[in-house]
Amino acid sequence: SSGRVHPNVIELTEGHLIAFMRSRRADWIYSSESKDWGNTWSVPKPTPLPNNNSSISAIKLQSGRIAIAYNHSSAPSSYTNKGAWPGLRCPVSIALSEDGGQTFPVIRHIERGEGYAGDQNRFNNRQYEYPFLMQTRDGMLHVAYAYQTRRG
Repeated sequence: SSGRVHPNVIELTEGHLIAFMRSRRADWIYSSESKDWGNTWSVPKPTPLPNNNSSISAIKLQSGRIAIAYNHSSAPSSYTNKGAWPGLRCPVSIALSEDGGQTFPVIRHIERGEGYAGDQNRFNNRQYEYPFLMQTRDGMLHVAYAYQTRRG
């Protein structure tokens, strides 16, 4: 696939859904909306959040806000006309939206990693990827993600 994949669907109000998707082009997180319980969807559009073709986890919080855990990075623009799997998989970040996923004014980088030393550097790159986000009854947000070095 070279498009938008692995949607996370959230019900904003009764019958009004929003889906957030990773992009195989490694450019942005995309969103699409449905106002008829998912029978029809809008054309996916980029959000303001970068995405490097890595998994995302989007949930609706108890407050009604939307939270997304993701890698806050994207591929160089030369990659974006096709599917791309760039090497950078950090930082792990959480973004919050108060307007149903239209804007994300609050972004926190929770695991910055050690930086990016080039795709071919198999020793210094670390990957923090495949985040999973949840909120417990006490209101706390918890995120789990995979960690590995390029050495394995």
